[in-house]
Amino acid sequence: MATYDKDSALKQILDYLTDVQGEIVDQIIKTKMNASGKTAASLEVVPSNTGGSLMAANHIIFLETGRGPTSPTGPYPSGEKLIDIIKQWIVDKGLDLNPYAVTKTIHEKGTRLYRQGGKSGVLSIPLQLAGLNTLFAEIATQYSQVTSSEIYEPINELQTV
Repeated sequence: MATYDKDSALKQILDYLTDVQGEIVDQIIKTKMNASGKTAASLEVVPSNTGGSLMAANHIIFLETGRGPTSPTGPYPSGEKLIDIIKQWIVDKGLDLNPYAVTKTIHEKGTRLYRQGGKSGVLSIPLQLAGLNTLFAEIATQYSQVTSSEIYEPINELQTV
């Protein structure tokens, strides 16, 4: 009698999450959203008993949607002020910009991506439901095949007796 291999399903889930992690990093590079590389490096697949999770720095969403108008006083999770974050971003990107002008624009209007309506594709492309649906269909097929064999093997054995 066939048995359902939970470890195989967990491996499929972790492989899927690892693929998505790679696709997000590829999108970050493709869309030129990388500066220091810290956000991409924050992506981590964390296994669990029921599958796993893809973890990332909480600000990764801004790579997809942009950042709306902000408060000059923060709060920012790192404790830094936006001007300091922008100064480092300018250095990391190798740009020749006035950090005070960039910061003022973000405080008043948000980032350019935000003003353009977001959807850079950094997250939305790798996280499309089609990939997840395919994964679930593969796991469901394996489970249903095992379940069917568990139901029909005893019936077939009875019929041959």
